[in-house]
Amino acid sequence: LGLLPMLHFSYSAINPVAIKSLMKAVGLPAGELRKPLRALEAEHLQRGLRIVKELGLDKKYGWSSAELKAA
Repeated sequence: LGLLPMLHFSYSAINPVAIKSLMKAVGLPAGELRKPLRALEAEHLQRGLRIVKELGLDKKYGWSSAELKAA
């Protein structure tokens, strides 16, 4: 149940948009989305980054990126 906010975020957009956008934002290799899919809006992505920080996933896995630091 602790990761429930991340699960909700992952289903907040058409698969795989939320996951790939978040992976890129934390510095993981994710590749590009195929057309017609588009990356998440900045506000939506910031919500995902806040969830990552709140759950401590950035520290647990050593993720760091400019987007993550700004969230």
